[in-house]
Amino acid sequence: MVIQEIEQKFGILTQLLPCFRSNRGSSPFQHLHFLRTEHFKDAYYDSCNKPSNNGLWVRRRAAEWEAGHRGSGDFTRTTFHETNDVSEI
Repeated sequence: MVIQEIEQKFGILTQLLPCFRSNRGSSPFQHLHFLRTEHFKDAYYDSCNKPSNNGLWVRRRAAEWEAGHRGSGDFTRTTFHETNDVSEI
């Protein structure tokens, strides 16, 4: 199955952490419900970050192989084409 993933990353200044932690603003959501805690462990297969620096990655999550390559964008907003089809990987 091919998955289209769009990520938006953000950086945070460590000087602003106390401000974020003390924020007691109102939530824009009417109701918040705890659903569950989920843990997983990824193993990325990369040599000296060369593939990832070129927008490629291969990982194993649980028993499933996944791979992706950057389609477009920059560091902040990136589009990745991902697959878990072993024949494509």
